[in-house]
Amino acid sequence: MNPVPVINPVAQLKELNLVKPNCYYGKDDEDPFDWLASFERAAIANQWNDNRKPQIAAGYLKDSAARWFDDNQDRIVYWDNPGNPYNFTDQFIHYFANTTMKNKWMSDLDMLRQQPTQTVGEYAEKFKALIDRVDPTRTLNAEYRVRKFIRGLSPHLMTMVVGHCPPTLDAAIQKAKEIETGFAIAQPVQQQQVMANQVELLQQQVAQLSANLLEIQKRPNNTSRKLFN
Repeated sequence: MNPVPVINPVAQLKELNLVKPNCYYGKDDEDPFDWLASFERAAIANQWNDNRKPQIAAGYLKDSAARWFDDNQDRIVYWDNPGNPYNFTDQFIHYFANTTMKNKWMSDLDMLRQQPTQTVGEYAEKFKALIDRVDPTRTLNAEYRVRKFIRGLSPHLMTMVVGHCPPTLDAAIQKAKEIETGFAIAQPVQQQQVMANQVELLQQQVAQLSANLLEIQKRPNNTSRKLFN
């Protein structure tokens, strides 16, 4: 006998229909994690509670995704109840995050590098999204996650973060952001110093040129006389 979900006795908010979620078809080029996140945002905006989410989500499943729900709806009681075999989200991810997708995510993770115009925060967001797809149950240890993240940082950040030996991924991200901020603060100062040095050199060159001209003006004009004789 399937467990019966507990209904919150507190008065429920009125359901709205302000944001319409995208449909999910179960195709290989669709990301089930992205669809779930998009549906959750719509649920917040529309005030859909967890007891209603499975039924509402079913209306946005099409083709193979709809057939999966039809075949498994008797096993779907909760929306998101970690560790419970009757929740929608775990069963949905387990079925649609297939081997092909996992291989692609792993390849993308191996290739991921911080780009020259990319901040640590932007790189970290992409890294965390991929590592969570590759390892949703967090079986990979913290050391592996840290080393993988550091390896993708810009070279000047990588060498400095490694020296701090961060114990967790969050600590590595925080340290990389701190070092990045330090570089951002120091760079304008360095640029100002370079400009000051260039101005000083230019002033010295102008002073030397003025001295040379003055010296020439003081010399007898013998060259001019020879030219006109």
